Amino acid sequence: MTRVVFDIRTFPGGNFGSDALRASQNSQLLIDTAKYLDIEITCVISGEDFPAQPFIGRREALQGLLAFVNDEPKTLLAPHVAHCLQLANVASGGRLDRVPTSGSLRGTLDLHLKAQGAKGLSTLETYLKHTQLTHSFAVVHASAGGVVRWDLIAIRTVLLSYQNRSAVSVGFSDDCGIELLAMSGTLVAEGEPLAVVRSRNSSFLQDECQGISQSYRLVAEEQSIESKGGAAWNTSVSSTRA
Repeated sequence: MTRVVFDIRTFPGGNFGSDALRASQNSQLLIDTAKYLDIEITCVISGEDFPAQPFIGRREALQGLLAFVNDEPKTLLAPHVAHCLQLANVASGGRLDRVPTSGSLRGTLDLHLKAQGAKGLSTLETYLKHTQLTHSFAVVHASAGGVVRWDLIAIRTVLLSYQNRSAVSVGFSDDCGIELLAMSGTLVAEGEPLAVVRSRNSSFLQDECQGISQSYRLVAEEQSIESKGGAAWNTSVSSTRA
C-alpha cells in the first residue's frame, strides 16, 4: 500500500475535529506519520451538517456497503458512491480508467473481512439477516409537505442518547440506527416516508422515533439552497509525497 485517501468531514464529534483548522492540523500529523511508512497521503476535507449518504448506524453502514458491492439500485446512495470513486481515482494517481465491477468489489471486501478475522462476506450477510429478525423497525413520516433539511448533529445526539440508555449491549455495540428515505434537499409530500428507524430494544423504539422526528425541518421549495438529494461540498485537498 503506497497511496491512501482520507475523506474527512468536519462537524462536532468528527474524528479529525469540528472545524477546518483543526481538521487540517490533524491531517498534517497523519501525513507526517505516513512518511515513516513511505505512504502518500491525500486528505479531502469538507464541512457539512447534513448527511452525505442515507445509512447511519453500524448495521446500516454494512447494509449500504453490501448494496454497493452488489451493485443494487440504491439511488440515494449514488451521489456518495460517485464521490468515493473520485477519491479512489485520487488514490490511484488518476489511473482509475474504469469503474470496478461488482465481482471485484465483492472479492476485495471478502478478503478485507477475512484479514480482520471474520469468515468473509458470509459473516456480514448473516449479521444483517439476524438483526432484521431480532431488532425492531419503524418508519418516520413527513409531518407536512416541503423540502427536507436533516440536522446531522441532532441525529447523532439521538442515536448516542439511545446507546447510553440501553443496557442490552454486549460485545459489538449496535443498538440503533436509521436509513434515510429522503435526503436533504428532497421535496416531499405530507405523510411521505422519511426514514426507517431501528432499535435493538423495542421499548425504546417510540422514543427514538420521536427524537428522529425532531431532527429534520421542512422548508418551502423556494427557500431550499441545497441540490436535491445531495450534499453541497466545500472541499480542500492537502497532499504530500511521503
